[in-house]
Amino acid sequence: MILSDLCSAAGLSYPPGAANVPVSGICTDAGRLAKGELFVCLRGTRGDGHDHLPRAMERGACAALIDRAYAGEVPEGLLTICADDTRTAVAYLLDAWYGKPSQKLQFVGVTGTNGKTSVAWLLYGLLKHAQIPCALIGTVRCEGPLGEMPADAGSCANMTTPAPEQLYPMLAAFAEQGAKIVVMEVTSHALAQRRCAPLRFALGIYTNVTQDHLDYHGSMDDYFAAKKQLLLQCERVLLNLDDERVAGLRAQSSCAAMTCSIRDKRADFYAEEAEVRADSVKFKLVSANARLRVACPMGGQFAVINAVQACAAALLLGVRVQSIRDGMPLLAPVPGRMERVPLGGGVPFSVIIDYAHTPDALESLLASVRRIKTRAQRVVLIFGCGGDRDKGKRAQMGQIASRMADYFVITADNSRTEPTDAIIADILRGVDRRAHYRVLRDRRSAIRHAVEHARAGDVILLAGKGHEKYEIDAKGKHPFDERAIVQEAVREYWHAKQQEQGE
Repeated sequence: MILSDLCSAAGLSYPPGAANVPVSGICTDAGRLAKGELFVCLRGTRGDGHDHLPRAMERGACAALIDRAYAGEVPEGLLTICADDTRTAVAYLLDAWYGKPSQKLQFVGVTGTNGKTSVAWLLYGLLKHAQIPCALIGTVRCEGPLGEMPADAGSCANMTTPAPEQLYPMLAAFAEQGAKIVVMEVTSHALAQRRCAPLRFALGIYTNVTQDHLDYHGSMDDYFAAKKQLLLQCERVLLNLDDERVAGLRAQSSCAAMTCSIRDKRADFYAEEAEVRADSVKFKLVSANARLRVACPMGGQFAVINAVQACAAALLLGVRVQSIRDGMPLLAPVPGRMERVPLGGGVPFSVIIDYAHTPDALESLLASVRRIKTRAQRVVLIFGCGGDRDKGKRAQMGQIASRMADYFVITADNSRTEPTDAIIADILRGVDRRAHYRVLRDRRSAIRHAVEHARAGDVILLAGKGHEKYEIDAKGKHPFDERAIVQEAVREYWHAKQQEQGE
């Protein structure tokens, strides 16, 4: 492609010298840049791409895209293109480079602190059941009409909304596979970094807004401001009326706004007669145009509003009532969300894995389990907090564990470059020292401790990692499958104990 044509397709002005310059690709990392590629300078929290202009020149960049406000030196002979915001510009450039998939697909964006993955997963499942060609981009999976995207085709691992370099080729692949609708989780980071700038969402879904990612955004006001940017890209939105911040968006939205609730019958879609179990929920969904009984294969109180929003979104996208009623019970549970680990026969306790890693999510998880357990059952919690992330939530989570768990173990959870002991110390600041708890910094040891000391009827909650099958520490990412660790501990302790008693 010729540079001037690429810039025109992306809506960028370009100098006369770009008219005959061929472009072999677009790159934001000077260390990976190949000869003939356009180098895009991005400012980040740890560096500034403008500092690497000399290296880009040395590696043979055909040109560089720089911030209009950049006042530093540019290597002599390097062609430059200016943009008010290079992050926005690179999204448009990559969309143009891959044939503008933004104009070939219909998009549904799901945002919020908690519940994004569940709502997106359920909605995607309902669309597939209705035989609508669709795709999913989210925390646990990126999948199109031809199946899951392989890692080398744009991995979503640990990146809920992929960077533009992965996102736009993925969208192009989905369009080529025949997808009509893409359901995607849209994070506050993605909104602040303008990763989805070229996309127009047929429907935006807001789940809730509670504290998270303040290490990046700095304050709840800035975090919420990032979330609100999705409103500007939507034709209509679906809001959770039960969340105070989200409910307030109705008055701020310039597009059509619909509401969901499990408490307020004034909502456009609301749930009645909810029945909550550990592995499922049932309720009656009521709206002006539909009434249907819903059975969702996902447990916990929070699953009700997630299922309500997924069903409401499906209705708004044209899925028939009967298809939703018939399809919902057939959906696979969301990986790592109130996921019950198979333990085999004779084990007198249960283990549930959940991704809860924010104060609100942890409190909701514990409240859901306490609501469905018997008086004689204990709730045993294993949790930690991520390193290099929002430190303000650590003491809050310690306080929640003290108040709502019968016994808990504080341990590691992706400590990254921070010392695990320092993270645990932050958690302990919120712990009631009269509570029943223990500190075991090694997460494998914490899980084995809970299994080996479990009492009959215990509900053991492993919170924080959910679908993840890895642990990140200062040395990098290592395989870590909590399901396998639990099952191994059960085999080595409980099954061995049964054999001893049998002898």
